[in-house]
Amino acid sequence: MIDLKERELPEAIEANGKLFLIYTDFRVWLSFPDRVRDLEDGDWDGYKGLFSGVVPWPTEEVLGALGAFYNPPREVPRTDGSGEILLDVNVDADYIYSAFLQVYGIDLIDADMHWHKFSALLSSIPQGTMLMDIIGYRSYKENSKDPEYKKYMRLKGLWALPQPVSEEEKEAMEEFNRLFG
Repeated sequence: MIDLKERELPEAIEANGKLFLIYTDFRVWLSFPDRVRDLEDGDWDGYKGLFSGVVPWPTEEVLGALGAFYNPPREVPRTDGSGEILLDVNVDADYIYSAFLQVYGIDLIDADMHWHKFSALLSSIPQGTMLMDIIGYRSYKENSKDPEYKKYMRLKGLWALPQPVSEEEKEAMEEFNRLFG
């Protein structure tokens, strides 16, 4: 969350009583969830790429501080607890790019922008952009009394985000392909 009482945006995280300098460009933080997942799989390169100085051991405190930088707590809106994912920065990249250009006149390809600025602008994209239309389709709640129910359920299906495949499903597909492929 941007603190307007401060002149500067944060450029470090604090953990274990120390400050650690981090890269703050939005491009670095768009891949933060992937970097953490890679770290869990033993790949340190993405994790190290978050830091512009000393790289701390990834303790729970360090990862918590990185998570708080990535997704700073906001007072509002309060979540309904559904945890439904409506936006994927990889899948929706073209629509995010277009919305920034349409609404703010910012060309993200050429922009140098702190992650907190990017995040604040992204969370404030108004209706009237393709990105918000897509999010609206994904968040549509079934209501058979709605005269356009079928239309919106079709659009919800067309714009649904790809679902991750479990390890069991991957193994079953590999087995199927080995036997019949």
